[in-house]
Amino acid sequence: MKSVIKNSNNQIIALKLNKFEVVARYMVGYGANLRKLAIVANKKVMVLATNESRALEIAERVHNIKETGGLSSGYVVKATKKRW
Repeated sequence: MKSVIKNSNNQIIALKLNKFEVVARYMVGYGANLRKLAIVANKKVMVLATNESRALEIAERVHNIKETGGLSSGYVVKATKKRW
């Protein structure tokens, strides 16, 4: 699905936005042994964006949600598309 709407002159007239839920979970451990730490609450925000990577970028810039973990302890961020 294309994320832009064009007119007959092939000019972009609108962007198709989707609603994404961005969730940051605090994980503890290393590699395959990562587990969610229950005492740290999830950070959840709703973001309007054209795609998943853009939703993560907006959440990082506007809501200060950053992925600090990766393979070791820290926040793991994931964006999922939601229905309107």
